[in-house]
Amino acid sequence: MRPVKHYLLSCAILATCLSLTIPANAQFQRQYGTNLDEAFSKVIRSGTNYYVLGTGEITNGQQPRATVTRLNAAGELQWTLSLNISSQWNDAVLTPGGDLMVVGRSLPDDNTSRAIMGRVTATGTFNWVRSYDQPNRDGFTRIARNPSPDNAAYPYYVLGHQLQALPATDDVFLMTVDENGDINWKKIYLSTADDEFTNVLLAMPNGDLILGGHRSGEGLIMRADKTGALFGGATPPQPFTYIDVASAGGAGFYAVGYDFQQEKVHLVKFDVDLINQWEVTINTMTEARQVVVATGGIYVSARKGLKETVSRITETGGDPALDWVKASITAC
Repeated sequence: MRPVKHYLLSCAILATCLSLTIPANAQFQRQYGTNLDEAFSKVIRSGTNYYVLGTGEITNGQQPRATVTRLNAAGELQWTLSLNISSQWNDAVLTPGGDLMVVGRSLPDDNTSRAIMGRVTATGTFNWVRSYDQPNRDGFTRIARNPSPDNAAYPYYVLGHQLQALPATDDVFLMTVDENGDINWKKIYLSTADDEFTNVLLAMPNGDLILGGHRSGEGLIMRADKTGALFGGATPPQPFTYIDVASAGGAGFYAVGYDFQQEKVHLVKFDVDLINQWEVTINTMTEARQVVVATGGIYVSARKGLKETVSRITETGGDPALDWVKASITAC
């Protein structure tokens, strides 16, 4: 898998949520794009700059390729780095040295799909890229750096899925790797259900992990220790999926997701024992994307139709309040 570097502008709106913790005069909203099918999917802040994961076509109608874009504090493009195969990055985490560990999968999403991982330097090159091919379909969905890992030499925890041979359902797996992508251990969560709790991975201060998504259409938040052993879970009463989480410090964490049937976005605060502390429904949003805790409150990025949105929720005395919802000026 040979990486190719090219300057590609992905079609997306980067709104207020990108710059929540920098001065107001440095905030920006920009639209990036060509006439090809391109998109941004996730933002990772690095100092005053930003890494943005995305995908982009090289030729109209072809499967997209995974991209990493770096922007400065004003939203100006620094570089874009792309793979030379059909692919997508699903998540990334910063290393202590300032590189970016990225995880994803090759495309199309069929029995030829492979899990892929790489390390991107701050100057826009790949330190390495590796594929981890299992029989049938598989892929990586999330990565987190554990502050108290099972083995200090392998601090990165990677969440993914692989297809069972029989029946044709997904199993979730968790593994630990070092900065070279070498695996320490891999744990597969075998189940007769169609497990999709691969949307969420959060490492807690004590090394415990929060995993989440859904199982056979029901929302699911799981807790595991640093060895990957599961020991707790929570499920909402409606068809639901969790999309992202953010730490609330020692008070637990915030989880955002959406209701499949009613098409409403929900932000839930859980304590460390996975007990629901409060919940806010954002009725006007239909698809959750990301939750960020920053100056001024808790920010949720979501989508309504073709509009990208940002909502702010504040918590006072344990009670949440939805302060505002802002939409992008133009559709993407």
